Amino acid sequence: MPQRIVAMHQPFAYPWLGYLAKIADSDVLIYLEQVQFQVKGYMRRNYARGPQGRMLLSIPCEKPHWTSVDQVRIAGRQWADVHKKTFETYYARAPYFGEVCAWLFPVLDEPFDLLADLVYAMVDASLTYLGIETEHMHRQAEFAEVTAGVENPTERLVKIVQAVGGDVYRTGRLAIDTYMEKERFADAGLGLDVQVARPEPYEQCFPGFEPNLMAVDAMMCLGPICTVDYMRRCFTYEVWNG
Repeated sequence: MPQRIVAMHQPFAYPWLGYLAKIADSDVLIYLEQVQFQVKGYMRRNYARGPQGRMLLSIPCEKPHWTSVDQVRIAGRQWADVHKKTFETYYARAPYFGEVCAWLFPVLDEPFDLLADLVYAMVDASLTYLGIETEHMHRQAEFAEVTAGVENPTERLVKIVQAVGGDVYRTGRLAIDTYMEKERFADAGLGLDVQVARPEPYEQCFPGFEPNLMAVDAMMCLGPICTVDYMRRCFTYEVWNG
């Protein structure tokens, strides 16, 4: 019987390819939207490509300090026009510019109040464009009952994986190397997979190659089929066994 693979991730605007790859390669995704918002993290920003290299596109938020992600509000609407102009200026010659803008710009134009709602729409539209079907997507709030009273962050993850009938939890290298108590998964009879990223150069809109950009860059340059193929080659998984 195939193992049921579960992934969890904080909501991130302009997801990168590894984010989408983890969703594509899992049976269940849970958004961890009740964690503290990281002002200097990538929840509200990511890099695009310009003639001088990477360019940071940010979404302004209202007083985000000490706020959980699901409560962060977007500040104003001017940023959306700036982002669209940036894409038009630096990506107009990309082979799939028109295809991507056909779904990206309507998402940017939507007057979302909460950053999390913008992220969900962005991820859903990206997955639809790439032809990736994920039927089981949940939000952390749905598991309030099973995690009530659980103080340990790793134990909360274990409880959520068990609640959705998961066999394997799929995570990233940063979590493995920092806060995660790996042995708790083994103690619960759960497997633990780690995503391994090995980015390969692809032709971007300007000379040279900049890795680790927002997924929009690859989608505009490669199109949906080649982007999915790229993800499968460059993002693989290793079983963590201590």
